[in-house]
Amino acid sequence: MSDRLSAPVPVQGQPPSPDLPVEREGAWSAPGARTRSSWGTDPALRAQGTFRCVLHGEVDFASREHLLAIARDFEASGLPRAEVDVAGVTFVDSTALSMLLTMRRTATDRGGEVVLVAPGRRLHRLLTIAGMTALFTVDGSSTD
Repeated sequence: MSDRLSAPVPVQGQPPSPDLPVEREGAWSAPGARTRSSWGTDPALRAQGTFRCVLHGEVDFASREHLLAIARDFEASGLPRAEVDVAGVTFVDSTALSMLLTMRRTATDRGGEVVLVAPGRRLHRLLTIAGMTALFTVDGSSTD
């Protein structure tokens, strides 16, 4: 079984199918999705002006539509600050970096920031090589 993100499927007012696991919560849910976006359901985070999402597994070109959806959700939220929990990410490529830069541009336009929560050594190294470490706030670190 692949550890890739699956494309989001908006569910409006319907419970997820009981035979498919739901690993996503937030503004909409997707059966089997491997990300979690809690800005839509956590009033405390909304009150603090924080959009939060969690990425798992391989975040690459194959997951680009899902990453674009997350960036669009952040833009639509109107919030200035995004926290992206990347502790469970095992692989990233330039597609993930592009999504993070898109989110950063949105946050900067609003006077906010993008915080990377618990990036592993691989992601941190990629950010360093790309010269992007100064563009993001890093909160904690994980081990790969």
